Amino acid sequence: MDSKENFLMEEGKLIGYLKHQSFHPSLFSLFIHPFYFIRRDLYKNIKRLAPQLKGKLLDFGCGRKPYEPLFSVDEYIGIDIQKSGHDHSKPKVDVYYDGQHIPFPDASFDSLFCSEVVEHIFNPNEILQEINRVLKPGGHFSISDIVLEGELPTQIKEAAEMYAGCIAGAIQKRMYLELIESNGFKNITVQKDKAIIIPDDILSNYLSVEQIAAFKQSDTGIRSITVYAEKPLEDKRSCCGPDCCN
Repeated sequence: MDSKENFLMEEGKLIGYLKHQSFHPSLFSLFIHPFYFIRRDLYKNIKRLAPQLKGKLLDFGCGRKPYEPLFSVDEYIGIDIQKSGHDHSKPKVDVYYDGQHIPFPDASFDSLFCSEVVEHIFNPNEILQEINRVLKPGGHFSISDIVLEGELPTQIKEAAEMYAGCIAGAIQKRMYLELIESNGFKNITVQKDKAIIIPDDILSNYLSVEQIAAFKQSDTGIRSITVYAEKPLEDKRSCCGPDCCN
């Protein structure tokens, strides 16, 4: 093996390790990932809540399936959009979708997991309709996302780094929960709701000292939440005519 091949091999190992740290953060991540605390809390929360998802599971927006080892289910299927920002050079995606339609029949899954995806899509209402469709009656999901309470400064909204950290694309918490309810889900439970504090050294890349002070004193809150919800069981008493239930 020549020096170039050896370099490429070592470079590949380093890139793989850095990607691993993005989703399975250790203390080392504190020095390489600007949103270490978000990732750390997210990983711990997913690990804690994973046992509640059973049966045939769909990982929506799975990317490289970084959280698959945390789940103990009968079948684990990962789906992602073909044009997403994920690196598909070493794909673990089982199925790709077109950004609108989840290519599975109705009532295909017992449970669904989704992490930091909704804030990146432009049609959350349509996607939640699709999630409802592919879940079995009585099925349930666990979705983790970043949401807002109040408006972010324009400089932060437009920052690519904040978008990568799932902050710039976040929607309002109230709207987020209303979308879930309006798409037919019941027993909606916020299982985690934790404030996210952006360090001053990151804020200073976009805001002046005065703007940082004003931002901290505002009512704007950035929160990491995990929501559990269920698709209702079919009402067996309903029927299409006077004799169909006999």
